[in-house]
Amino acid sequence: MHWRCALALCIVTDRLWTAVFVVVLSPYSDTFFPGDEQVMAQSIAALSAWLGRTLPLPLAEWWLERGDAAKRRARALARRTV
Repeated sequence: MHWRCALALCIVTDRLWTAVFVVVLSPYSDTFFPGDEQVMAQSIAALSAWLGRTLPLPLAEWWLERGDAAKRRARALARRTV
């Protein structure tokens, strides 16, 4: 179940990174991508795909471990106070 949430988050963040890169890199299209919109589109697609898939997975892992760690701490604290 959790991996499905991580994959859904990948799709959403991929779209968000695409929008961010279009806004950020459009003013520099003449200098970074000598006026070639296809090269700019390919670069944006590659960057957003890479970031859209690599950042949500560690975030989801951290979120899951955070919850498990909190439960373990609560159990250990309950055992010490008893």
